[in-house]
Amino acid sequence: MRFKSSVESGALVLVNLLLSGMSFLIPKDDKLILFGAAEGVKFIGNPKYMFLFLHNRNEGHKLQWITKNKDTYHTLKKRLLPVLYLYSWDAFSAILRARYLMISHSVVDVSYSYLLPGRFTKIETWHGSPIKCIGKHDRYYRTPIEKMLNIATKSLERRSYHTILASSAEVQRILKSAFENKRIEVLGYPRNDVFFDRNLFFCDYERELNLERYDKVILYCPTFRDTATPPAFSENFLFTLSNKLREKNYVFLAKGHFGTNDIDIHEFPNIIDVSHTVEDVQELLTCTDILITDYSSVVFDFTLLDKPIIFYAYDLDLYLRTSRKMYYDYYKDFPGPFARNEEELLTILLRIDELFKDHTYKEEYQAFKLRFNRYVKGGYCQLLYDHLNL
Repeated sequence: MRFKSSVESGALVLVNLLLSGMSFLIPKDDKLILFGAAEGVKFIGNPKYMFLFLHNRNEGHKLQWITKNKDTYHTLKKRLLPVLYLYSWDAFSAILRARYLMISHSVVDVSYSYLLPGRFTKIETWHGSPIKCIGKHDRYYRTPIEKMLNIATKSLERRSYHTILASSAEVQRILKSAFENKRIEVLGYPRNDVFFDRNLFFCDYERELNLERYDKVILYCPTFRDTATPPAFSENFLFTLSNKLREKNYVFLAKGHFGTNDIDIHEFPNIIDVSHTVEDVQELLTCTDILITDYSSVVFDFTLLDKPIIFYAYDLDLYLRTSRKMYYDYYKDFPGPFARNEEELLTILLRIDELFKDHTYKEEYQAFKLRFNRYVKGGYCQLLYDHLNL
C-alpha cells in the first residue's frame, strides 16, 4: 500500500508538471476563476465565501469550484452551483485556462500536488491569522526528509503567489517573513462577511441543529494538534457541566479540528459533538454566544462579533513542547479570561457575562480585536473584488 501511495503521489506531481509546461501555451480565459479549499476536500473557508459572493452578483464571471471529494461535488451539484471533479478533463482544462486560482491552504486545493510552477495567478486567501509559527518559522517536522520536502515545495510555491491575504498589519508582517513574499495585502478575510451578510449562508446551523430552543449556545472549538494530548475534559466535568447547562437551558457544542481525535462526550444532555455535522465553523460562529478555544485563530474572527471568548489552555506547556511554537506570549498578548483546568473553566463559564461587562476587560478586548483586524464591519469580499479588478 505504501508503494502504491508513493507511485500515485509521484504521478500527481507529474500531472502538475505537465500543467506547468502547458500553461505557457494555453491562453487564459479572463472570466474564469477557479476556487478550492482544504486540499480539495471541503467546501469551506475564504474561497467559499468569495465564490458565493461572486455567484450572487451574477456579473458574467465563469466560476468553478474544484474538488476531489465526491460528496462535496454532489452537494454543490444539487445546489446548482458550478463545480468540477478534480480528476476529470474539464478540471484539468480549467486549471490551465483560469485567470485566477483562489485557494485557502496551498495550491493542492485546486490541483494535483503542492507545487505548481508556470503561468498561473494564484490568490492565497489563507485559512487563519497565525498564532502558531508557520512557513519558514515552523520548526515542527517529523523527519529530516519532511523538512527538506517542505522547504523545497511549499515554501518555494508560496513565494510565487500573486496575492496573500492578511487581516491586519500585524498579520501582514508575520506572513511576509514566513513566506518570503512581499505581496501580502491587508484586505481582511472573505469568510467573515458571513457575520454581516446572511445572503452568504450555505448552511443555517441554527435551524439545522435546532439551536433556537436554547437560551445560549456555547461552542468549544480547539486547534489542530500534531501529537496526542490528554483529553480536554474528564467524565466528571462533563457530568457537572451537563447539569449546569440543563439548569440554565444552555447547549454546549464541541467542534473538533479535522485531523484530531474526536471529543468523547457520550450521551450527556445539552452537550453535542458537531465535529461531523458541521463542516464550516464560520457559519456556526454566527449563532454562537460564547466561544471556548485554546490556540486557534478562530478567536481573531470571533472578536468581530463582540461576544465573549474563554481561553482554555489546559495543555499549553505540553503543546509548546510537542506541537508548535507561538508568535505570542499567550497570557500577555491575549485578553483572556484564561482557564488552566476544568475547575477554572466552569467557574469562568458561569460568570462570563459579568466578566465581559468589566470596563477594563472590554478595552483590552477591543484593542485585541483591532490589533488583528483592520476592518471590523464586513465588506471583505468587496475589498478583494476591487483589489483583483474583477
